[in-house]
Amino acid sequence: MCGILFCNKVRQVTTRELLKKLSLRGRNGYGVYTRTIGRDDGLITKSLENIEKSDKVNDIDLGSKIVVANSRAIPTTEYESGAGLSTDNQAPFENEHYVVVLNGIIANDKQLIEEFKLTPPSKVDTSILPELFSRIGIIDGLRMLKGSFAIICYDKYSNHLFVAKNFMPLKMFRRDDSLIISSIQEMFEINSLYILPTELIEMDPYSIYEFNLDSDNSGCLGKYPLVDTIPNKKVLVICSGGIDSTTTAWLYKHLGYSVKLIHFKYGQAAQECEEWSVRRLAEDLDTTPIIIDANHIFKPFRDQSKLLCKSRPTKGKQMWDAESTFSYVPNRNSIFAAISCAVAEKLGCSTVAYGGQQMDSVYPDNNPGFVDGVNRLLPYSLNWNTKIKFSAPLIHLIKNEVMELAQKLNVPFDKICSCYYPKLDTKHKKVIYCGKCGCCQFWFNSQKMVKDMKNISNLEEFIDKYILWNL
Repeated sequence: MCGILFCNKVRQVTTRELLKKLSLRGRNGYGVYTRTIGRDDGLITKSLENIEKSDKVNDIDLGSKIVVANSRAIPTTEYESGAGLSTDNQAPFENEHYVVVLNGIIANDKQLIEEFKLTPPSKVDTSILPELFSRIGIIDGLRMLKGSFAIICYDKYSNHLFVAKNFMPLKMFRRDDSLIISSIQEMFEINSLYILPTELIEMDPYSIYEFNLDSDNSGCLGKYPLVDTIPNKKVLVICSGGIDSTTTAWLYKHLGYSVKLIHFKYGQAAQECEEWSVRRLAEDLDTTPIIIDANHIFKPFRDQSKLLCKSRPTKGKQMWDAESTFSYVPNRNSIFAAISCAVAEKLGCSTVAYGGQQMDSVYPDNNPGFVDGVNRLLPYSLNWNTKIKFSAPLIHLIKNEVMELAQKLNVPFDKICSCYYPKLDTKHKKVIYCGKCGCCQFWFNSQKMVKDMKNISNLEEFIDKYILWNL
């Protein structure tokens, strides 16, 4: 566990301030590799002091240098293995080819030592990397690692830089010819470096970057996947039994996916009817729905949400209901997304989908920004190497287009529940809509609009143009 830093063509005063900031991630020692640009010499300075408090840092020549640095936080596992307080155990680690620093833990270092007959100079897991990369190449070597890590590796021969991370933090800043890479945003908050919000970039999870330090602006030669994962055609659809989520499920079925439904009981007024619909829809998909009882999660919000306290608008206010957040339930879709992605990980589904569409964009969690936000979160919340995409394939459609698409896909309308306050007619096996809520307004008016505003003359062309790219 460490703070890591790389600088290229950065002023000495700035580099020194950045080094001091490394103490935010480690206070058990530090190491600094410096190499004068255009020369072959390289020097590593190591100390067991807190880098923020060390006077020795002030004596290091940092002007016009390539700098690779590390501040150490000793994990319990390393300490117990004998990798305690010693400069021998302090990164950077190097050989004639590579200089490496790492934040995190390599879990399979012992297996790699045995497999490749490595002779690391320390019991610290990072110490295996220079020799491993020299043996099998840096890209292949990085892809063999298991654990939690962000890695900076400087190639002395080519003057290239390789940066890789799975889910550990790592930020990049580039301006003119300067390149800075370090662990967290707070490390960049120094007096001599004013950074615009758009200039500080979180490096993509599960990625390897390669930079050519001889080029202007330390040009990025490429970005490679750290883990090659091929998405499967198994989707878990968050299904309320309404038109949007059901059409989403039937769309994936049409595209050849194996479709599984997950349904949440959270105290909604339509709970009985929704579950009845979902179970019947699941039969058509030849699957058993996953029913999650989340009533206890949403119970504190009973008096906050109109939908949960069953306070419905009158028929005269159904348009207002449709265009407002009258039926808002606090943080509902993000809670559904989090639980559903955990279930998808267990089931081995590559995709989790929900029925967000444009007409519900009055709600913050029914917008592309919400979908993008969930996808940014997932690499940091799921297990190692798990790749799940959170999708809303109907997000750019309006309600009458969803309705028309449903017709084209042969969605069973008689099994759908698209009402906030329905009643279940068990005798006739159907859902009776209230006719007053915003959901009913969408349902009935969209059916009328489909007759007058047909937008889907060719199903496959419509899917290809407006949906497929978004899956």
